[in-house]
Amino acid sequence: MSGFSERVLLTGSLGFLGSSIAERLPHVSGVRPILTARRGQGDGVLPMNLHSSSEIHRIFREFKPHVLIHTAAFTDVDGAESDKKRSWVENVEAVRILIEACSPIQTFFLHLSTDFVFDGLGNKPYGEKDPTHPINYYGYCKRKSEELLQQQRRFSYAVLRSCHIYGKREGSVLSPRWNIFSLSLKHLREKTICGLVTDTKNNPVWVEDVTTLCLRVIERRLHGIIHVGGERALSPYDFGRSLANYMGQGSEGIFYPISQKTLNRQALRPSQTELSVLRAKDELNYQPTPLEKVFSSLLA
Repeated sequence: MSGFSERVLLTGSLGFLGSSIAERLPHVSGVRPILTARRGQGDGVLPMNLHSSSEIHRIFREFKPHVLIHTAAFTDVDGAESDKKRSWVENVEAVRILIEACSPIQTFFLHLSTDFVFDGLGNKPYGEKDPTHPINYYGYCKRKSEELLQQQRRFSYAVLRSCHIYGKREGSVLSPRWNIFSLSLKHLREKTICGLVTDTKNNPVWVEDVTTLCLRVIERRLHGIIHVGGERALSPYDFGRSLANYMGQGSEGIFYPISQKTLNRQALRPSQTELSVLRAKDELNYQPTPLEKVFSSLLA
């Protein structure tokens, strides 16, 4: 980072990825974190409602951030199908307002996006330059938000697309959805059966790896689209079995294979969205943490 104190504004500071970044930011030399979330919190997290243009502009006028890390989003893929208005407002319109707020002070904008901008019909890992073709409304909105950044020419930006992010997290009132690690671990410890999908694959990535890459992107001001993912492609079923084998339990009687269709979900999921991380490796020295090493850390 630069020698002076850089003000880094973080949205979604109480979310899964946002809270991981919020924990690490204070330890980065030369950074003054400005943590925000929709509701705010007494321990230094400011309220910033992404539905409110006036509130966003007020925060930017007050703090004049050098960097924005935008992790807040409406990430409920099925919910986006039933509540398209909310998905558009929180995933697209909010980005438009943030672009307006960044423009006068040329804030560097790091935007978190998703592998769901792809249709999953490819036969190799997707690169940053591959054409996008989302098959659900959530992916459509995230692609639109990317396009808003690509179309503006007033400041530098980066779009960090990730696959499924996992780590130590359980459902909560604020963020009730489980990730594949916490869900698999819950069933293994409780010895309760769980169906896991076999016909969708991506390279799931540890939240600490995504956090590390976010910090490297803002340090180096890397411009454009960047992919982050884990070391190999896995279906949810593969992941659950890998965790069971690591724990020495085996997965028989716990996990059983199912297809997407049996879940009757509102939104379609792309079948194969493994992301190529060659750019991140070449330009940011990114090395995905091996799965077994992640398990060792999370189960310690």
